Amino acid sequence: MKRIAALTGALAMALWLGSCTDSPADLTLELNGPDYSTLVNQPPVADPNGPYIADEGQRIQFDGHGSYDLDDDPLHFFWDFGDGRTFPEGPPDPRYSYGDNGEYSVSLTVEDGRGGTSGVSTTTATIANVAPNCGPITAYPLPINTEGPIRGDFMDPGWRDTHTYEWDWDYPHGDTETGEVTGSGRFKSVDGSHSYPTEGTYQIQLTVTDDDGATCATQSEVLVIAEKLQKPSIEISDVTI
Repeated sequence: MKRIAALTGALAMALWLGSCTDSPADLTLELNGPDYSTLVNQPPVADPNGPYIADEGQRIQFDGHGSYDLDDDPLHFFWDFGDGRTFPEGPPDPRYSYGDNGEYSVSLTVEDGRGGTSGVSTTTATIANVAPNCGPITAYPLPINTEGPIRGDFMDPGWRDTHTYEWDWDYPHGDTETGEVTGSGRFKSVDGSHSYPTEGTYQIQLTVTDDDGATCATQSEVLVIAEKLQKPSIEISDVTI
């Protein structure tokens, strides 16, 4: 008999062949290969791409499509954007924005659903400050020596910024009032009140400054009249029909 051996990777095959006159019972086939039930699951690899650069409040398109699994298992993506907010499983390419400027460490972990977890892979997101944007001032005519409400609105895409304000009640002559802006979010307002001893038209200015020193300013006029506005009165005399 003859023996023919063929090796292909980890699979060894030995085939015993008899002569042409041998009976089929003399034909033996032996297969030797690995026990696939003992193969170990390969952990996936995370790739968060980057680095990323944007302004505060601007949406960033993150990209984790470079992550892979040697076993071709479907991946589950877990992002940490480094600003203290946590999220459950997300897509490979989430959109995200930051409420304050700074440099953030962005990390991505992927899982293959079979117990395989990648190491934590990191990149950076560098976020630039954006100045606040002041809107118009709302002011109504005032009688002399009477305080009246005056309001200024502004918007800041950095919703985590803090702000201070300065009212100049007789711009540019320096009759000023300062304080800290309360409230949270992108849209905020500054409420003030002031009285004037003489009638006339006064120029007022509101300046808003964020915690990085960026400012905006808006101006308006307030009309001060000589006397308090009186409600009209109606006198009805006796009428004989």
